[in-house]
Amino acid sequence: MSGFPRSGLTFSDGVLQMTVAPTAMSATDVKRNGWASNIQGQAYKIDSPGAVPATAIKRRGIAYSPDGGMYTDTTAPAATAVKFSGYVVRPDGAMHIDKVSSGTITLGQRRNANGVWITT
Repeated sequence: MSGFPRSGLTFSDGVLQMTVAPTAMSATDVKRNGWASNIQGQAYKIDSPGAVPATAIKRRGIAYSPDGGMYTDTTAPAATAVKFSGYVVRPDGAMHIDKVSSGTITLGQRRNANGVWITT
């Protein structure tokens, strides 16, 4: 079962609402398909400009912390990035995201010219 985009997440004009992952999950957090979000539907992210830790759990090529925060990278994708199923991922599993305000909406998700998800 695919979790992208999954129900329960908050979108605004195609922009996925994300927030920095807490140091520990709360009782009201939701975790589906390995990805955690808060009760408001904001998906948890962990900005990872460096290498994803060895403790990361990969699901469909995307790396998550054991608590469910998605490892993300806000830099432009390198030639080694993998593009599949509507998202762009570094070889170590960190998903490329962008915080610009423009882009086209494809399958309900706003993306930039590189196909990278636009998030908050």
